[in-house]
This record gives sequence, structure tokens and C-alpha cells, in this order.
Amino acid sequence: MEAILKYQLGNNFGADYLLALGLFLVLTFLFKVFQLIILIWLKRGALKTESRVDNLVISIIEEIRPPVYFIVALYLSLSVLDFGARMNNFIYGIFILIIALEVVMLFQKIIDFVISNKIKSDKSKVDKADQERNSMLKLFGQIAKIFLWVIGAIFILSNFGVNVRSLIAGVGIGGIIVALAVKDVLGDLFVSFSILMDKPFKVGDYIIASEKEKGTVERINLRNTYLRNIHGQALIIPNKKLASSTIENFRTIKRRQTSMDLNISYETSLPKINKIPTWIEEVFEKEEGVELVRVVFYEYGKFGLNFKITFKVLSPEYSVFMETRNRINYAILKKVKKERIRLAYFPSQFIINQQSAGELEF
Repeated sequence: MEAILKYQLGNNFGADYLLALGLFLVLTFLFKVFQLIILIWLKRGALKTESRVDNLVISIIEEIRPPVYFIVALYLSLSVLDFGARMNNFIYGIFILIIALEVVMLFQKIIDFVISNKIKSDKSKVDKADQERNSMLKLFGQIAKIFLWVIGAIFILSNFGVNVRSLIAGVGIGGIIVALAVKDVLGDLFVSFSILMDKPFKVGDYIIASEKEKGTVERINLRNTYLRNIHGQALIIPNKKLASSTIENFRTIKRRQTSMDLNISYETSLPKINKIPTWIEEVFEKEEGVELVRVVFYEYGKFGLNFKITFKVLSPEYSVFMETRNRINYAILKKVKKERIRLAYFPSQFIINQQSAGELEF
């Protein structure tokens, strides 16, 4: 036994090899036990929650196969031995290669989880817009995986002593041209991806991005979002512009509140003025799907007394809102005519040209 311990092979003795072997076996056993304990603990916790993230973590840990912790244990155990600088560097490179591949596959699993979590799986409830969205999400997933492998390859090459900067620089002017051409495309891809993930709006929503850019979302693709305004015109807005704009989305509203002014002539008698809030309430009581908030005499205008009428339309639909407002306007006008109340108006001004009788200059 003593002879084995003192036996020298290369720069190491038999005792060193036995130590490395023992360390390898102990570490392998500990890694496996630790994996099992973590899995048992996570599975117990997962039963108490409905989150899919727990299942993802469990799946990732289960994917850590024996070769992985064999390699980690072997690398750590071989670190106690001296094989010379070149051999040590080779062992380190193999270790980095395997770990890098495992990390890339780990992130691939996370990408698949995120994409599948966003994709509608129930085909019976998937419309054309959802199909387009699902296809785009799958495309983003593939692109993300390609970038992941590129980053992994660069990391591995750099650890094997390859000068990655020189390699990239060696691509030359052609690479620069390609990079410039791809820059805008990648920018559009990332913006579109953020819109799909955050979902500030979706197909069918009525949105307002600016005074001129408002309408119902008809389609969202990699570069543009297509709107249809209330006049039937199609608006094509770059996703980059929408991402940097403040978006008003009317999807979540349950009702619409608005107000209108009723301007009464100063010549109207006080008894009639006092009755105005009452008969406006009567007008709203006859309307369905509408709620009167307040009627106030709020201002002495330049040409008349101004009443502010505030009300809610109990529907998010714009068409219902406009139809209701139209009916209320007609009902108020009918009441004004019936009560013989004069409305205030801006007086027209004109000058009679005394040099040409019968002709008016405006």
C-alpha cells in the first residue's frame, strides 16, 4: 500500500491520485443528493401554488443529467493534481465547453417557457390575429436562440485562447455593411417583441397615439401597426414610433364620461333659468344606458349664461357613445324650443358699404 502511495506518475504521486478519486466520488454523491433534496423541496412548494414558474425551475433542475455533475466533480478533483500548464489549460477548456453548452440549453428552455406561456394553446379560441401573434412569437424565440448560441460560441472561443476581437475585425468592411443593414431590422424586431410581450394594445383595441394617429388596431407585424380610423382610412404607424409615444387605450374602459355646454341668452327670465336643471334631469331620466352626473350654472359668458352638463354613457363602445349623445342633444333642443328659451350665440357683424347701396361687405 505504501508503495502505491509513493508511486510517482508524472508530477503526481499515488496518494494524490487516490485523493483525487476520493474527492471525485464524494462530490458526485453530494451533487446527486443535493439535486434530489432541492427537487423534493420544490415539488412540495409547487403543490401549494398555481404558478408555472415552479414547474420551469423543477424541469431545469431535472435536466441536470449525471454527465454534468460528473464533469464538475472531475474538474474539481483533478485540480488537486499537477499535469503541467498545457494539460491543465486543456482540462479547463473542456470543462468550460461543457458548462457553456449546458448554460445555453438552460436558457433555451427558459425561452421556450416564456414563448409557450404567451402563445394561446386553445386552437378553438385562436383567431387570425392570434395566429399572426403566435407566429411572430415563435420567430422571436428562434432568433433569440440563434443569438444565444452566437454568444455561447464567442465565450467558448475566447476561453480557448482565440482572439475574438481580431476575428470580428477580420470580417472587414463587408461585416460592417451587414451590421448597418441589420441594425434597423433588429431594432424593429426588439420593439415588436416588447409590444407583443407587454401588450399595451392588441388587435381590436381603439388607441390614440397622437391627434392624427388614432383608430382601431387591425394588425401588428414586425415593423408596423395598422390602424383604421373612424373615417375608414388606414393608418400605418412604425412600431418604433408607437413604442416612444404615450398610448391611450380604450380597451379597459367600462363607461365613457363627457360634458356639454348649454348657453342661455341673458334675456331669459329667472324662473325659466331656475327650471333648467330640473328639465335636463327629466331628459336624462327618459334615456337608457346613461347616467347624469351634474348640471351646474358655472359661468357668465360673453354672450350668455353657461350651464355645464356632465354625464356618463354606460358602454365602452364609441358608436353607442355618439348615438346616445346625439339623442340627448335632440331631446335638449326639443325642450328648449318647447320652453321658448333663447340660446346665446355669437352675433354676426357686417358693415354696410355706403358707397354702393344694397351691397354688403363681410
